[in-house]
Amino acid sequence: MNIYCSILTILTAVFAGLLVIDVFTTTLVLNMGGTELNPLMAGIANQPWLHILIKTLFAIFVVILACRAEHLKQHSGAVILIAACSMFLVVAVHNIRVVFFAFLG
Repeated sequence: MNIYCSILTILTAVFAGLLVIDVFTTTLVLNMGGTELNPLMAGIANQPWLHILIKTLFAIFVVILACRAEHLKQHSGAVILIAACSMFLVVAVHNIRVVFFAFLG
């Protein structure tokens, strides 16, 4: 396995981890009385199992998209995964910040 394949594997794992953090922290925020800021997820996020299912399907879609793109243009799969990771890193940091400051009072 070459180094680029390892990078794609790591990016996929990071993406999956960020989605798990998103679901977990969103559930915490909602249980603390917060609201879902994404209008597309507002009816879904308050149901953790449905939220996990939707995020899992989304992750599968993104990874398949990245793999297909990689076959068309080298390194495009990494670009897609980096973009997805960046987006969910912002979400995770925001949620962690909300939880952190709620515990501080």
